[in-house]
Amino acid sequence: MVFKRLFALLLASAVLLTGCACSPGEDEPKDTATPAPTAPVRTPEPSLSIHNGSGMGAAGDMLTAALLELLPDPAAFVRELNGLGLPGVIWRLEPAVKCGVTGSRVSVTIQGHEEGEDRDAGHDHHHHHHTMADIAAVVRALPVSEKVKENALAVYERIARAESEVHGVAVEEVHFHEVGAMDAVADVLAVCLLMERLAPERVIASPVHVGSGQVRCAHGIMP
Repeated sequence: MVFKRLFALLLASAVLLTGCACSPGEDEPKDTATPAPTAPVRTPEPSLSIHNGSGMGAAGDMLTAALLELLPDPAAFVRELNGLGLPGVIWRLEPAVKCGVTGSRVSVTIQGHEEGEDRDAGHDHHHHHHTMADIAAVVRALPVSEKVKENALAVYERIARAESEVHGVAVEEVHFHEVGAMDAVADVLAVCLLMERLAPERVIASPVHVGSGQVRCAHGIMP
């Protein structure tokens, strides 16, 4: 009995010392301090890195087809390209199979002719020569962003500098042949638009394999 009374006194003393006079079932004192706001949990956005393996070269239509396959709706993007109003240019996207591997093929026709058709037949009426000013005028008139226009013209400026060194003329006097034809403008424009749409975080490219042998072009047979 003495131990029970002593235990009761100790318990009562503990309650008084802690200042808690609550009995079981009664509301306990609540902390009225405003809780610190918690930072929202953000899911990291997926980033895109593009690796361009150029072991077989880097043709414009191949780059366009490869980048199109990264879009959720490639056909819709091709319709956008055809709505830009590039004179006489039509882009087409179709499935392709080579050595049992499926992929996509992009063809560009100018006034109904695909690149190389007329040259092989001994004609070259749709491969007109263009100056840098001609190309700049076409690109700047297109309904695309300034970034796409700047990137497309930057591609041609690099080509123009290379052509000027080869021919020993000023950049302004360079006359583009194959690269200046409207089909090449279409290739450069499509790739620049796709890069803007995909907005990759980084791009990695392997060295371009330039090949060997000879090729027939506007300057004749070249190595």
